[in-house]
Amino acid sequence: MKNMRLKPALHYQLDYMARSSLTVLGIVAVIIVFFMLIRTGIFVEITVFGIIGRAGEGTMMFGIGAVITIMLFVVGIAGIREDLRLLIQHGMGRSTTFYSTLIASLVSGAVLGLFCELLNTVSNNWPVFPVRGLSLTNAGSESFFLGWFFHMAIFFFAWQLGALISIIFYRLSRMQQILFSITVGGLLIFVLSNNIISSSVGSLMENPIGLSTVFAGAIFRPINLVGLIFSLGIIAAASNFLLIRHAQIKE
Repeated sequence: MKNMRLKPALHYQLDYMARSSLTVLGIVAVIIVFFMLIRTGIFVEITVFGIIGRAGEGTMMFGIGAVITIMLFVVGIAGIREDLRLLIQHGMGRSTTFYSTLIASLVSGAVLGLFCELLNTVSNNWPVFPVRGLSLTNAGSESFFLGWFFHMAIFFFAWQLGALISIIFYRLSRMQQILFSITVGGLLIFVLSNNIISSSVGSLMENPIGLSTVFAGAIFRPINLVGLIFSLGIIAAASNFLLIRHAQIKE
């Protein structure tokens, strides 16, 4: 704790986060403009990175929340190791790395979440607007602040989960890294290919198995679901703290 220098570390992380976000959003804007220009008279099904719609039918919608979630997950994976090495080289300790990353993920989640919820507000009031963030309910009828906290929870969790996976991988031996990669990669492919998460959540919400209807309903109430996601992010962050404390710095 004696080497804590949060201000310069946080400035460094928020700076590269701002530049990364502007780059990604700029690319997204170019893609949106491109498809809006070609959609008249052209039919194409678009289902990549949150884009859902049919160009040529005037019903294109771009889900930017999914793009930002993936971006923050990648930032968590790629950033934590470089930040740890760089900050220690500049005389800052592991605690500085952890706390600056924690604060940066919360600040970034809040700012990007506000941006996405503003897009939702515009889209709700102007249906032809082609960009939306994430929606907590199918109807997208949640309150502005609840939707903002939902985005913030998702983005915070995505960054901390990416950092957790990266630190676990960082601390393993070469053989353990190979086994870990195969296991996690196989699990992700299995889950994504079979759509297990969404089907399981949907089944629980419609017909709870092993849970009382009241208990299941309480879990999946929007405000409780936001709290659950935040809690998962906090658990991931606490795990990161424990792993960073004794991590050996590698080249």
